[in-house]
Amino acid sequence: MLLWQNKPGNITTANYILTLFAGLTISLLGALPLGNLNITALHIASTQSVRKAIWFAAGVVVVEVAYLYITLIAINQIIISAAIFKSLQWLSVLILLALAIGSFIAAFKKSAQTKNVLIDNTLNGFILGVVMSAVNPMQFPFWIGWSVYAQTQHWLYPNNQSYLSFATGVGTGTALALLLFIAIGRQFSALLIRKQKMVHLIMGLLFLTIALFQAISL
Repeated sequence: MLLWQNKPGNITTANYILTLFAGLTISLLGALPLGNLNITALHIASTQSVRKAIWFAAGVVVVEVAYLYITLIAINQIIISAAIFKSLQWLSVLILLALAIGSFIAAFKKSAQTKNVLIDNTLNGFILGVVMSAVNPMQFPFWIGWSVYAQTQHWLYPNNQSYLSFATGVGTGTALALLLFIAIGRQFSALLIRKQKMVHLIMGLLFLTIALFQAISL
């Protein structure tokens, strides 16, 4: 039996508002724990500019909403290729390792203005956000799990308006979480710039830890 068969008979505006807030809450809470995307947003805001960090966040949100929509469409007949999914997982590990190595190199450079060339560059922030979010395959199992749960709780229904409400909430929640990290990075930018070596070391360790957990999970 499909989960959609358990939906209530009448779907009201209040139901769609609940759907929106459900998506916002799930996404916001899911984006708050430290990960490669939010610490990158923090780092860009503290060492480069808030504008680039906001464009980075926009790129992340666009890809996450796209992934979510694919998940919603395919939720009752999971068609995500296992081989493609596994390849994306290993690609994300390699990128995380590259980010970690870049941070360690920047930390131990003798130059006063050390940079992680994979993050601190002239690449458009939006493109950087799209690329880093696109190779994060954990979004699929995350949203498959939460979408199924949302269905069973009657927070989500099989129609475009419900999908739009849920996706709007998810995009808003992720954006708010990333803006929080950007604000933190901007607030402490002077301190972080003075402690660049320590910042690069911490970021390198975070990226390395995430990569190791991802590799172990495979």
